[in-house]
Amino acid sequence: MNLICLLRRLLLLLVLFAPTVWGQEQLLQQRWVQVTSANFILVSQLPARQTAHYANTLETWRQLAANTISGAASYPTARIPQYVYLFEDAATYQLFTLATETGFFSPTPRANYMAIVADDETSSAIAFHHYVHFLVRKFSDLRLPRWYEEGLAGYISRLRIDGNEGEFERYTAEDHEQMAALSETFSMERLLFREEALASPRVIQIANLKSESLLYYLLHAHEEGGFPDRRAHLHRYLALLLEGRNHRFAYDRAFEVTPAQLDAEFHYYLSNSRRPGGTINTASLSAAEEPASTALDPGALAVLLAELALNSGRFDNAQILFQAAIDSGQEIARSYSGLGDALRMQEMEGIDQSVSRYFEQAAELAPADPNILLDYGEYWESELLDCDKIWPAVQRSAIVADIREHFVRAVELAPDSPEANLAMGQVHLLAELDWQSGQHYQRRAFELLPADTFVLEQSVKYAIEAQEYQEAERLISELAQPLHFWGEPDWVTDLRERLLNKRNGTTYDACANN
Repeated sequence: MNLICLLRRLLLLLVLFAPTVWGQEQLLQQRWVQVTSANFILVSQLPARQTAHYANTLETWRQLAANTISGAASYPTARIPQYVYLFEDAATYQLFTLATETGFFSPTPRANYMAIVADDETSSAIAFHHYVHFLVRKFSDLRLPRWYEEGLAGYISRLRIDGNEGEFERYTAEDHEQMAALSETFSMERLLFREEALASPRVIQIANLKSESLLYYLLHAHEEGGFPDRRAHLHRYLALLLEGRNHRFAYDRAFEVTPAQLDAEFHYYLSNSRRPGGTINTASLSAAEEPASTALDPGALAVLLAELALNSGRFDNAQILFQAAIDSGQEIARSYSGLGDALRMQEMEGIDQSVSRYFEQAAELAPADPNILLDYGEYWESELLDCDKIWPAVQRSAIVADIREHFVRAVELAPDSPEANLAMGQVHLLAELDWQSGQHYQRRAFELLPADTFVLEQSVKYAIEAQEYQEAERLISELAQPLHFWGEPDWVTDLRERLLNKRNGTTYDACANN
């Protein structure tokens, strides 16, 4: 089906989804480009030359982030695709997110999705901030203190690239004045030693901002003169933490001042600094290879945009775009399983048979595509875990066998896929199978993608089954992320309930708890 037919189909949907469909119709009429570099796949409304330049900037930024986080010249090539969507304006970007922030980053075991308004520095800073968290958790150590991880995310997100030169965005006098006022409401003692004391969204914001500003002070204050050089103290402090020392011991051994004295130093710096850009070492940078550029046809574009909508929670838009890809006549298998995902995420009543058929059609179209095999198995696994559905024992047994068969084929086709190994680990947690037979896959998923929350969640479940309670507690604490969110996510509380039941020798009923 050509583009004209595709647009007609979209217009037919206008009655139900008028504003949304009109926005998607306009998007699919525009010329988009895909640019692929060593670590990123850019889907862009910008011209190919500008998009290629942005890709090179991202590659340089990633190298400098590696040097800052780990002291590494560069990180290994990404194991999963890193999609970056470049939008011309905020209005278009808003079609793909429910959040109020102008930048977006969502990591999954299959791919990472980042969306940026191209001419908006705040947008890129927000997206990069969340991407730094991903890099820290993948390539660094989970024992790093929360304030330091948050500080790194804010600090590195201020990095600006010009060719092969890097400079941190300068703080303004107003930034420092506001930070000084906020910092007085949140003591250094509390920031460094009382993560559990964070009690409200406002306090979390202040903690995040102070973490960023404090790290900048510790790393760059010495460049101006008149301020102490605390770099060696910071590095000693982090080294002691990674040796397993507690936060108080590490600080007292590393720093020659009390937390209150450090607070006073920090406030003096905020009031008297000239706020230079901050030096950055670019000597180890390697030149980026010329990225490859391709024009996108309507079907492929619709699927790519639908994936972003699906992963940002805009299931209605994802539904429209996956349907548009189907109507393009290109027979893209993911357009069928993607439409099934978009529909089931909206929890519509009475469409179970239609949804399951979309996953079957996808598997029929691409029986050797590991991602499509995973789509099929993950759909049926979600059906088994649906507390509102009761399956007869014989039927349930057949579904479990079918799921496992599809996951086994996916691992055979893609043995280094984090999602495939995660899926195999997950299916072995079902009552019908032996969890111990899934340990290899769970460990492999963790090796491949330790930063992923789905992988960490599964690691907790396996630790609970193995009665490794201390390890389960440690991982649950990592998942709680007290600096970035207010309160604890429900699914983390669910893991605590699982652990408590296992320790008490009582049966855990997921449906009763949920």
